[in-house]
Amino acid sequence: VVANTFLNNLQYAYGKSHWGEQVDVNLFAENLKGVEMAVMSRSSNIHGVLSTDHAFEYLGGLSMAIRQVQGHSPELLITDLRQQKSQISSLNAYLADELRSRYLNPEWIKNMQAEGYAGTLEVLNVTNNLYGWNVTDPSVIRDDQWQDMYDTYVDDKRQLGINDWFAKHNPSAQLQVLNRMAEAIRQDYWQADDKTRQEIAQKIQTLQQS
Repeated sequence: VVANTFLNNLQYAYGKSHWGEQVDVNLFAENLKGVEMAVMSRSSNIHGVLSTDHAFEYLGGLSMAIRQVQGHSPELLITDLRQQKSQISSLNAYLADELRSRYLNPEWIKNMQAEGYAGTLEVLNVTNNLYGWNVTDPSVIRDDQWQDMYDTYVDDKRQLGINDWFAKHNPSAQLQVLNRMAEAIRQDYWQADDKTRQEIAQKIQTLQQS
């Protein structure tokens, strides 16, 4: 359904005889047949592929649409323009670096904690964007990456006082993070172990009752 929406919304023809009109054939879908690679460029040290939903909306949406048209996803690449010399990497590698160096980095987390309420929303944002990648291209996010997010922002394996921080500034944000994780498990995007599944369910119930 989501893939069809993407294809339908981008099918309008613009030309000498047509301007924003549907034609007999979805020309956009036709042009995606045979596509084996899709590339997105990133030139900012602020915005990567998890800091905003635009990355999975467009590159992920394109992957999903191509999969709908031809039965398999294209290879997804990132042109990294952040340094003077550009380089190309796989989306998976680029995303893994961003996740590890920023969102799982204790120094980044401490700075988010100093921002109070606003910081909790940044954690919720990256969780939602992880899920967005799961929906548009399930091969992008690994099980261990979801586990790292859980271990960091729920189990507090780095002992940063995560749960007290959420409780003080925005317990609803942590509940939404947990609900998103539970949804990833329900949709079979994340093959979490039984212990993690039980802990998520218990934590959700506790937060709902508080």
